[in-house]
Amino acid sequence: MLDGIGGEVGIGQDGLPADSTPGGALGKDEFLNLLTAQLSNQDPLNPTDSTDMIAQLAQFSSLEQMKNLNLQFEAARREENIIQSLVLAGQEVELTLGDGSIITGEIERVGWNDDDGTSLYIGGESYPVSNISGMTKVTTP
Repeated sequence: MLDGIGGEVGIGQDGLPADSTPGGALGKDEFLNLLTAQLSNQDPLNPTDSTDMIAQLAQFSSLEQMKNLNLQFEAARREENIIQSLVLAGQEVELTLGDGSIITGEIERVGWNDDDGTSLYIGGESYPVSNISGMTKVTTP
């Protein structure tokens, strides 16, 4: 498929251009395509000021760096949650559920996923780690 600037754009499985960012946000390639279109279609009698172009490029560069930092912070947070939850395996905990009921038991295992975060398994049931209201270290004789 040809775009309005004169290059080919691959279409991904979701119907978006293959290099586009989901959620309607413009990615790096879309920004560069817009910048190229702006430069090639500007009024020759009233050209865009070069300082405006440099400012736009600087803003885009800053935005890209912030996005990269955010991804790195998210990865570090996930790793930290995993490491912290490893300590919980085998511990006796008290969980307060959303309805106010309290469950106590030994954590049989710990699970992780990106959607729900850390899950604790007590009696074969899964509970979010945020429900912990108390913990007692299990001692073995």
